[in-house]
Amino acid sequence: MLDSLPFAKPARRITDRRALELYARLHPRCEVIGCPARRRGWLEVHHIKSRKMGGSDVPENLLRLCAGGTDGGHHGEFHRVGGREWFRRYESKLTDEAREKVRTALRLDD
Repeated sequence: MLDSLPFAKPARRITDRRALELYARLHPRCEVIGCPARRRGWLEVHHIKSRKMGGSDVPENLLRLCAGGTDGGHHGEFHRVGGREWFRRYESKLTDEAREKVRTALRLDD
């Protein structure tokens, strides 16, 4: 079914690198409260709604999550278990801003 898309797949990913870098600077820690990940190399900017599914590089669609360790941290877990399950696990541990963004991006209020 996905073999015949009605449009050409982009040759390369289009990202707003400056937007991602700015978000990273404004959010220097994992947005899961109490997460021990402090090293910058272990933090990544995550798209709540993936670009493949139409998500963009706007702050309302971004989270700063840890990605260290063998399990990939909170970022890896988001991808392994899916957004809804991840939100169920961490809703009470997210910053207010992050909680609202995930709820809105995943349409959990509908």
